[in-house]
Amino acid sequence: MNQTRTFSKNAQKDFNLIDHIILYKSENACSELMGRYKKSVYYMILKKVPNQQDAEDLTIETFAKAFHKLALFKKFMLLLLGFFASLPTIPSILCEEKKYRP
Repeated sequence: MNQTRTFSKNAQKDFNLIDHIILYKSENACSELMGRYKKSVYYMILKKVPNQQDAEDLTIETFAKAFHKLALFKKFMLLLLGFFASLPTIPSILCEEKKYRP
């Protein structure tokens, strides 16, 4: 039995944006992709970081690191899943750098 995986229109749009970023270094595609997920990433980080400014900074850093390594992502992985998989380590790194005590 051969199953084909179909993705939602949003996922297909994400894949097209990822292709534009990888192939053409498109800043517009980066901006659009970041705009689609920025709030979700920000609020997840804000739950773990005691400061709004630090959460904003970490959100930008998260996107920068993800875009830098975007070519390593497999096509079947959604970008959002990659972000959420890496988020739990970021607050602990920030806490070490800023000497926060949990």
